[in-house]
Amino acid sequence: MSIIFLLIIPLLLGGWTKKKKKDKKPKKDKTEQVETVAEKGDPWLVDLRAPYMKYTGVILFHYTGPEGQTATWPKHSLLLTESDAKKIKAGNYTIAVCWHSLEGAREKSMRQGILDASEQYGLKIVKETDAKNDPGKQASLVESLVAEKPDAIIAYPVDVATSASTFKKAADAGIKLAFISDHPRGLIHGQDYVGIIAPNNNDRALTAANFVAELISKDTKIALIDLDTDLWDIRFTDDLVRDTIKGRYPGIKILADEKFKKPEEAGTVAAGVIERFPDIEGIYTSNALSAVPIASALQKAGRSDIKIITTNLSEEALINMAKVGNIIGTNADTTYYIGVDAVILACFGILGKEGPEFAVSPVMPVTKDKIRDAWSLTKRIPMSAELEKALQAAGL
Repeated sequence: MSIIFLLIIPLLLGGWTKKKKKDKKPKKDKTEQVETVAEKGDPWLVDLRAPYMKYTGVILFHYTGPEGQTATWPKHSLLLTESDAKKIKAGNYTIAVCWHSLEGAREKSMRQGILDASEQYGLKIVKETDAKNDPGKQASLVESLVAEKPDAIIAYPVDVATSASTFKKAADAGIKLAFISDHPRGLIHGQDYVGIIAPNNNDRALTAANFVAELISKDTKIALIDLDTDLWDIRFTDDLVRDTIKGRYPGIKILADEKFKKPEEAGTVAAGVIERFPDIEGIYTSNALSAVPIASALQKAGRSDIKIITTNLSEEALINMAKVGNIIGTNADTTYYIGVDAVILACFGILGKEGPEFAVSPVMPVTKDKIRDAWSLTKRIPMSAELEKALQAAGL
């Protein structure tokens, strides 16, 4: 009986206990609601980035910038709010652009991104310069830009080892600096410059290394033909391709590991490699600019069987790929968006917001069937008639 009593009492008590009324949440006043809406990302920027979001995975912890900077996606570290956008549009601000070069589709695509974002946010571009990859020329051109007194300068440095004093003059003049790819050594983030926007070299390298295994074979013999350069991004990519193949794919034998100084020399290097190692089945090379002369050398040698994996896009390389040439796999930096994000970096500086140390733009893997999609997503500029013709002929 006592057992029943003990069981019943809690039930009775539970029935007698009054339910507490739920506290009503205080209504947000109109001011608070407006502020919440204002902190959402600017719709134009959010919608523009939406197509590439599927290529923004997890940034691996070991991937940092050239001086150990934390790598971040622009969707996290370079987002203008709606209120930010209104301030920029109302400010009549000016910017200048200091190019390393404007020769290739990559640079023209970045420039289009800068033009579109500047127009969207009401920024006037007072001057653009092209250093034609000459550090000395870029130094004098920066001085001419400083004389224009823009609120910000977007710059793609030619030589990061020697250009700090050049760009420091702009920073000392109160001009906000937004860098593409890398920054001049000696300049201090948050003090001398706002930040950096660059391709995700980690994903670029992993895509290339995986393509060697997936598109050629996990049990094959290859050669590495890399650009001999001090440019951090290229060295990082080539080294990671090498390390990933050695660590992840033990069945892939690297028979030759060669260097070239200029892209046009890569074909001569490749010809020597296949003469010494005729059983090679694949070649990795630093970028599309070197892949094209290597493909030409292989064709001259009658070696259509040797396949090439590379990085970046060039129209010549894509034409070779479309025509089922030696080049079978590459990847595309989202160059148009790098241009857009360079403008957003400049806006951060103008608004006094802290910019990211090292924001990275996604990379898209590209095989023959993805050429048109890759160009449309990452370049957003018209392709040449020759490339269009090659794609149509291939049924793409």
